[in-house]
Amino acid sequence: MPTTININAKDLNQEALNRKTGEKMVYVPLFNYETYSNQEGWKAKGM
Repeated sequence: MPTTININAKDLNQEALNRKTGEKMVYVPLFNYETYSNQEGWKAKGM
C-alpha cells in the first residue's frame, strides 16, 4: 500500500464528467499566466 498518493483534481474532474456524460471536459482558464494577460494582477502594489 502506498504511503503517499499524488492526485490531480483536474484529472479527477475530467474522469468524473466523462463517466457521467460521456463528454470530455474542456477547461479554459480565465487568465493565461504565460502571456501576462492579467495586466491588473501584474501591477506593483503599494508603489
